[in-house]
Amino acid sequence: MVKVDGKIIATFGDWVVTEHGIECTYTYYFIAKERLHEPDWIHHVCQKTWVNKVDFENAFNHALDVHNVISPQKDHY
Repeated sequence: MVKVDGKIIATFGDWVVTEHGIECTYTYYFIAKERLHEPDWIHHVCQKTWVNKVDFENAFNHALDVHNVISPQKDHY
């Protein structure tokens, strides 16, 4: 398990939403809350073989809500 920085707000499998953004607990992968608005995160991350797509998408969508981010992303994996 990878050490998580910041307070954990919610957990979705190997993904946690923190006060800083989204972090993976399986391997180091971090998306800062300031970058959540960028297009294609779901598609980009879900292409990785080690990612549970449902868990990541749930974590990502929760992070958008928690951090009050409006995302142009409408696609799913």
